[in-house]
Amino acid sequence: MGESVEIRPIGEDEFPEALAVSQAAFGEAATQEDIDSWFPSFPFARSLAAFDSGRMVAISAVFSMELTVPGEKAIPMGGLTWVATMPSHRRLGLFSRLLAEQFKDMTARGEQVSGLGASEGVSTAGSASDQRRTFSVSESNGPTRLCSLDGVLAGPLQDAGP
Repeated sequence: MGESVEIRPIGEDEFPEALAVSQAAFGEAATQEDIDSWFPSFPFARSLAAFDSGRMVAISAVFSMELTVPGEKAIPMGGLTWVATMPSHRRLGLFSRLLAEQFKDMTARGEQVSGLGASEGVSTAGSASDQRRTFSVSESNGPTRLCSLDGVLAGPLQDAGP
């Protein structure tokens, strides 16, 4: 890794590179059609990337969302998305640095929780029933808790750590 890694937002002109990072992390290849399709909805203002010697090597972004809670209330939620790190730069703390910056921003915006729908690249050997469907809720001043997207818990909510 270079002398220093720069963390900064992704510019609109850098979207093809961000998509390439995402696709490489999940073992896929993007087409121009993918770029044209995903560009309009990408949250550039809430994106971050790690650059090693000028090369984009990790990305993350956040959608501004609301989470309905008991009592028919809606609270602000940061929806983490586009989280990916190039295979060459994994296990170096870049993901942690990006998320720490994203969580600071969420806190400053008053987003009390953060959600991330986890996914993996799909293998032709697998099936839809093999996919894990989980949802994590990170309290800005507390632990992360995991539950099912299907609304069916495998057991009581467990503290997933800091």
